[in-house]
Amino acid sequence: MGEPGFVLYLITDLDVAGGRAPLLSAVQGALDALGAAVAVQLRDKHAPPEVRRSLGEDLRRRTEAAGAALFVNCPDGDTTLAVDLRADGVHLPDGVSGTSSGMRIACSAHDADGLRRAAAQGASFATLGPVLTTPGKGAPMGWPAFAAIARRSPIPVVALGGMLPRHVGSARTSHAAAIATIRGVLAAPDPAAAARGFRPELR
Repeated sequence: MGEPGFVLYLITDLDVAGGRAPLLSAVQGALDALGAAVAVQLRDKHAPPEVRRSLGEDLRRRTEAAGAALFVNCPDGDTTLAVDLRADGVHLPDGVSGTSSGMRIACSAHDADGLRRAAAQGASFATLGPVLTTPGKGAPMGWPAFAAIARRSPIPVVALGGMLPRHVGSARTSHAAAIATIRGVLAAPDPAAAARGFRPELR
């Protein structure tokens, strides 16, 4: 099935981080800890366009310096910002198509059908979840259900939803190629230490 090229998919959320400065500090800490083993997704899809663009420019500089990949969440399939930022990839919601302009495609999925749709449009990986309890994301599927779906996936599957360093072992034994997190790093007292906590079993 292959691997996505990273072990940690760090998704941005200005509210969880407590603002722009702490978010950038947390991302930098993760990049310092893991380098190219972390990929960053610019999410914050409800932020004003100028805020997203400015944040994306900062993230692009930091990820480039670390040799890490930057993905841009494109909720409506419009990949203009990703192109402008020279991002490495775009992240699309389940069922949404977008022109990748040579960039990698990542997708969100919530079931086996979602993974098949992601594969059909050329996604190099997809997030699947929520695996564990996550605020505002509905009932979690749990590890057994995740494993049953991921095991048969045509593309690498990244575990999403409630992920903390202590869950990495379960993710690997459940056929996750990597794990995605927001709060696991951005809400941690020491984001760099939290990022390092994802490394042992994943590497």
